[in-house]
Amino acid sequence: MSQNASTNQIKNFFKKYVWGMFASPSNHFKIFLRILPFILAIVGYSVFSAQQTSLDPKQKVYPSISKMIVKFQKYTFEPNRQIVSNQINANKKDIDLKNEEIQKQNDLIAESNKLNNESKAYLPLLKKSKENPYKDWKKIKKEIKKVDKKIKALPETASFSEKTTLIIDKYTLKFEAAYIGFFNSALYHDTISSLSRLGISMGIASSFALILGIYMGTYKLVEYTLKDFTTMFSLIQPVAIMPVIMIIFGVEDFGKIIFIILGVLPTMLLTLSLKVKDIPIQTIVKSKTLGASDFQTIRKVVFPQILPHFLDTVRLTLFFGWLLLLTSETVPTESGLGYRIVVEKRFANMDIIIPYIVWIVFISYLLDRSIAMLQKVVSPWYKTR
Repeated sequence: MSQNASTNQIKNFFKKYVWGMFASPSNHFKIFLRILPFILAIVGYSVFSAQQTSLDPKQKVYPSISKMIVKFQKYTFEPNRQIVSNQINANKKDIDLKNEEIQKQNDLIAESNKLNNESKAYLPLLKKSKENPYKDWKKIKKEIKKVDKKIKALPETASFSEKTTLIIDKYTLKFEAAYIGFFNSALYHDTISSLSRLGISMGIASSFALILGIYMGTYKLVEYTLKDFTTMFSLIQPVAIMPVIMIIFGVEDFGKIIFIILGVLPTMLLTLSLKVKDIPIQTIVKSKTLGASDFQTIRKVVFPQILPHFLDTVRLTLFFGWLLLLTSETVPTESGLGYRIVVEKRFANMDIIIPYIVWIVFISYLLDRSIAMLQKVVSPWYKTR
């Protein structure tokens, strides 16, 4: 009997906390379940990479995790010489153009002084900046090596304060190097470039989709005018018309933003218009009965009910936006996460391609969680299973 009782207890515990349609795992078990797939993926890849490396020590297709971490640190905390030189050249050109304008104004002042016998002050020319983040970073790295030598050369009789001072100096220099390196690194500039393109594109597309979607769902005139056209346009594959968009709008950021907007807007617009139609008609009739105008009905009744669905649509469309962004960045450009992957692919540098992919997934996850948190704040009444 005791064995049957213990068996039943285990089964009940299993059904209650582990497996079953109504099972509710404990908090610690939830954390374990969430990280379990990541642990299995990392361990599985590490074993497979080690096996492939043992067969061919020079293989680059399956780099070890340690190699990827080292390469990713380099791309994160070391200045990219090409990016730094491009920035310096751009600053020089900008200063040269401004100096040309200042010189023209000084010429006009000189002519005025001659004609009117006045002595107007001349405008000072801008000085060219001699700052070079890459050289500054190299100097700091040399200083770190000098401090390391001093630490190794310390006698055993050295006081605690002497050791502590050198260690603090070392980590202060490391922080300065990391700070300079990060804001001039390839990862920072690629991430900022991609997020700015994606943010502008999704912001414009979401704004148009929200406004037009509400009016398509509430006004028959707007629905009959836009529905068929939007449906037909949504069936066009964006990748197929990318050459046309790039030819018309250019291959710079403007062309990429237009490409992403045209790719995500039709789907968002149709989805939101259908969600508006799902609002019970009795709700709208009641607001009109109480004397609300069309605008008041949209603002007070339709918009609050459609807002959480709108944020759901943005979350779902964000994946498609990332796909279009990375596709557009295969077209020649100077920075971007997709651009960097394409460049490194030419040299089969999988030790940086894989970390970049993981970084893109991580950013996407943060954006998704941010929108989900915003949804809870603006529409706490909206519940999803």
